[in-house]
Amino acid sequence: MPKPRCKPWPPDPNQTASGKPGAVQTAELLGIRLETVKTRLHRARQLLRRDLEEQIGPVLADAFPFAGSRCRRLTEAVLERLGLS
Repeated sequence: MPKPRCKPWPPDPNQTASGKPGAVQTAELLGIRLETVKTRLHRARQLLRRDLEEQIGPVLADAFPFAGSRCRRLTEAVLERLGLS
């Protein structure tokens, strides 16, 4: 199974785990708005996800099957323990 290529967006856009410029610095370096950087990153991740799905195909669907009833039961149990049900 391939390693994930996309990391979650860091909580602080000025910091990254890799030490590379964050979104704020990228926007400043390119002379564009922060929103534009975030939009372009989002679109790039979408394209990467689509390309990976095309390459891997049904392997992805089999690797992460949706367990609807199990998910529902687990969610209800967690909400009940938290007193939110």
